[in-house]
Amino acid sequence: MKKFVLWSVALLLLLPILFVALLTLMPARYLTQQIEALGSSITGGDLQVETVLLEIWQRQPEINVSGIQLFGPEGDRLLVVDMLRLSIDAPKLLGGVMLLPELHLSAPAITIERQVDGSLNWGQLSLLTDIAQQGERPLSENEETQQRPAQMFTPKIEQLLVTDARLIYLDQQRDFTAELTGSIESDSQSESPTLVAAEGSVNSVPVTLDIELPSLDALHRVAANTAVLENVSAQLEFAESAATVDGNVDLQVAGATDLDVSVSLTGTKNLQQMLGISLPELPPLRLQGRLTRDQSDYVLRKFDGRLAQSDLQGDLRLNPQTSPVTLYANIISTRLDIDDLAGLIGGKPDDSQQPDSPQIAQTTRLLPSAPIDLIPLTRLFNGAVEFRADTVLSGSWPVESFDTRFEINGTDVAIPYINVAIADGRVSGVMKLNAATQPPEIVAELNVRQVDLKAVMKSIGIDDDSFGIVGGEVKFWSKGHSVADFAAHLDGGMFLLMVNGKLDALLAELAGIDLLESLALIVKPGKSLTDIRCAYLDVLAEQGTVDIGTMVLDTTDTLFIADGQLDLAAEELNLTVEPHPKDVSIIASKTSAVIRGPLSNLSVLPGTSLTARTAVAASLAGLASPVTALLPFVQLGTQSNSHYCSGLIESIDNER
Repeated sequence: MKKFVLWSVALLLLLPILFVALLTLMPARYLTQQIEALGSSITGGDLQVETVLLEIWQRQPEINVSGIQLFGPEGDRLLVVDMLRLSIDAPKLLGGVMLLPELHLSAPAITIERQVDGSLNWGQLSLLTDIAQQGERPLSENEETQQRPAQMFTPKIEQLLVTDARLIYLDQQRDFTAELTGSIESDSQSESPTLVAAEGSVNSVPVTLDIELPSLDALHRVAANTAVLENVSAQLEFAESAATVDGNVDLQVAGATDLDVSVSLTGTKNLQQMLGISLPELPPLRLQGRLTRDQSDYVLRKFDGRLAQSDLQGDLRLNPQTSPVTLYANIISTRLDIDDLAGLIGGKPDDSQQPDSPQIAQTTRLLPSAPIDLIPLTRLFNGAVEFRADTVLSGSWPVESFDTRFEINGTDVAIPYINVAIADGRVSGVMKLNAATQPPEIVAELNVRQVDLKAVMKSIGIDDDSFGIVGGEVKFWSKGHSVADFAAHLDGGMFLLMVNGKLDALLAELAGIDLLESLALIVKPGKSLTDIRCAYLDVLAEQGTVDIGTMVLDTTDTLFIADGQLDLAAEELNLTVEPHPKDVSIIASKTSAVIRGPLSNLSVLPGTSLTARTAVAASLAGLASPVTALLPFVQLGTQSNSHYCSGLIESIDNER
C-alpha cells in the first residue's frame, strides 16, 4: 500500500514534466494549429496565428504568439495583434494559482462595425452571444456555487503593457466613425494605477482620452470578489471642450453607479459633429453633478450648471439605448437670460448682443421672418422636460418668469401647460406642434390675465398710451416656418377686455360737433389724453386676416364702437371707429375715425358713419354677458378699478 502511494505521488509530479516535455518536442506548426482550433472553438470565429514560440525550461516559461487574427463567421476581420508575449510563474501554477508576471500586447487593432440593420460584426461570435444570454438570465444558487471555484483560476497579472493599440468603430446606421490609438500601462508591484491613454478623432473631431483605473492587484480583487471598480477617473477633451468623471463603476451592469461628472462645452457645434446628431446652437455650457445607473437609464442627480449668463439646476434621466434617446428632465433656473435659449427655436445665442445688420435696420416689418427649423429639436430625444425660470432677463419682451413642460414624441411636440408672467400679468395655456408637416402646424389655447398691453406693444416698437391692462381668452391654429409665417396663416379667435388705457384727444373730439377742431387735431395731433374705462374686443382670424366682430371702447362721456380688419401677412390695419356721446345735450356726430396703414406707421383720418342707429344697437345686443364672464381676467383687486367694466355693461345697455 505504501509503495502504491509513493508511485502515485511520483506519477503526479511527473505528469507536468511530461506535459512540458511534450510541448517542447511538439512541432511548432502542429502547436499553432491546436491553438487556432481551440481559439476558434471558444470564440465561434476563425482564429489564425502565424507562429507560436515556447520557452519552457525556466522558472517563468514564456509564450510568444505573433500574427494573431480573428475573423467572424462571415469573414470579417475583427481583431489583429502583431505580438502577444506572456510569462507564467510555474511554481504558482503547480499550486493552482495562475500568475502572469508579464503580459504584453503589441499593436492590437479592434474593428467594431454596426450594419444598417443594427447588427454588430462582433455579435456574430458565439462566445459573446453566450455571455449576453447568461447576463440576461439570473443564476440559481447552484450555478453561483459552481462558479465560485473558477474564480481561483482568474489570471493575476503583475505587469500589463499594451502598446500602439488601435480601435476603429463604424456605425452605418448613424454615419458615425471613431478611430483611436493609445496604450495601457500598469505594474502591480508598485501599486501604481492602471493608465489608459488614447487620442484620435470622432467624426473628424480631434479627441484625447485619459483614464485612470485602480492598480492591477485591485483589478484582480474586483474580478475575483466584487464587480465594482473604485476610484475611477477619466477625462475626455475634444476641440475646446472637456468632460471629466470620477467615482465608482459597476462591472456587472456595465454602467456607472456613483460618478462625479463635470462637463464644459464651448458650444454645441463640435459636439453635434462628434455625435453625428442635430443639436440646437447653444452658448458655452458648464455642468456638474452625480451620475448613477438605474437599469438602462443614466441619472444625473442634483446637477448644477451655467448656460452663458443663465444658471441651471435639476435632475436628468437618459436612456441612450433608444433611438432617439429617451430623456426626462426637471430643470430650474433662478436667473435666465432668454437670449441664451435662442438656439432652441432656430435663432443665434445672445442675439441681443449682436449688431443689427443693414437689412434688419432698414426693414419696417415688426414680426420676425427668420426661418425656425423645428426638426432638429424634435430629433434630439423622446420624453419630457419640465423647465421653470424664476427670473427672466429679456431685451425684447417684458417676460418676468415662466413655468412649462415640453413633451416630445417623434415629430409631435406637446406643451400640456405653460405659465408666463409677462408685463405684470400672466399668460397660461396649452400648445401642440406637429413639426412633420410642411410647413409645421401649431395649435394653442391661452388665458390672458392682467397683462400690461402697453409694455408688450412697446417691446415690438409701438409706444402708445392707448393700451392698458388686458385679459381674456385666445384660441388659434396656424402653420409656417417663422413667426411672420405663423401670423400670415393664423386661424382662430379671441375675446379680450382692457382697462386703464388712454385715448388720443382726436377720437374724443370726433365724438362732438366741433368737426373743425377735430380736423385741426388730425393735421397736428395733440398730446391730450382721456381715460379709457373699459374696452371689449371679439375677433375671428382666417388665413392671417383678423376680422373685428365686436369692438367697444368706453370712456367717461363717450362709447365708441369699431369695425375693421387686421392683415397680419401685410402687417396692415384698416379700422373704423365711431363715437356715441353719452351726454344727451351733445348732438351725436356722424363723423368717424379711420385708423389705417402699416402697423409701424399708422395714420388717422376722418371717415363716414359706420351704421344706422338701429344697427349699432343690434351689434351690442347680448354683449353684457360675455363682458361679465371676462371680468376676472382684468380685475386688479381694488374697488376703484373693479367697476370699470361694469360701467361698460351699463353703457351697452343704454345704447341698445
